[in-house]
Amino acid sequence: VGFSIWTVIAFLLLIGVLYLLFRPAKRHSLSHAAERA
Repeated sequence: VGFSIWTVIAFLLLIGVLYLLFRPAKRHSLSHAAERA
């Protein structure tokens, strides 16, 4: 089993972390709205 559901989950988590790390450097409105929510 080379391509399992855990591989997809790990990949999505990696993309999510990179997105959260690089998003504040470009936009502050979305992160600010998320903090108020």
